[in-house]
Amino acid sequence: MSLAVALISLTASIAEMLVDLYVVFATDDLAQLLVSKASWETWLAADRADAGSTPAPRPARASAAA
Repeated sequence: MSLAVALISLTASIAEMLVDLYVVFATDDLAQLLVSKASWETWLAADRADAGSTPAPRPARASAAA
């Protein structure tokens, strides 16, 4: 009987540890997503601010035949 209780306790401890790991990694992914979204919004705002300006001319490409 005590072996069964020990196995149940061990299984519960492992499950709890796995849930904790999942929460840590899920939270980290969420933080990365929010930082990525903030970076994207910053870039988009800068792009919108530059929308009225003329784009820089592209450099001439070297001819493949030359």
